[in-house]
Amino acid sequence: MENIEQMSQEINELKQKYDSVIQKLDNIEKENQNKEVYIKQTQDNFETINNTMKELMEKINSMVEDKEANKMFNNSNKNDFSFKDRIASPMKKFTVKTIGTVFTMADYASEKMAYAKESLEDIVAEAQYESKKKRATVMSNSHS
Repeated sequence: MENIEQMSQEINELKQKYDSVIQKLDNIEKENQNKEVYIKQTQDNFETINNTMKELMEKINSMVEDKEANKMFNNSNKNDFSFKDRIASPMKKFTVKTIGTVFTMADYASEKMAYAKESLEDIVAEAQYESKKKRATVMSNSHS
């Protein structure tokens, strides 16, 4: 009789541990879903930034092309330094470098976000595997 009570107590303890593991796994899955949403939103934001930067680059290139076309048709004296020559050209170079840096940062951040997402998915998959393995062990021990 004492043996049956001990086994019953052990089964109850195992059930409690199993419920605890399942609850922890559920919490991990919820956290994973929240992180996936955050990662997706961040990726969308970087995609928007990339598209905006592309549009800006196209506009800048268009302005530069217009400037170069105006120079060809303008018979002004080469010694006459205009506002465009003194200010616009250096500003363009600065703007291009700044936008290039933003592109680099966006690509880097996007790459890191993808890596974080992949790592998180690996962790969840491993946790699910461990949970199934424990569940199978508990089930096989209870049938013995």
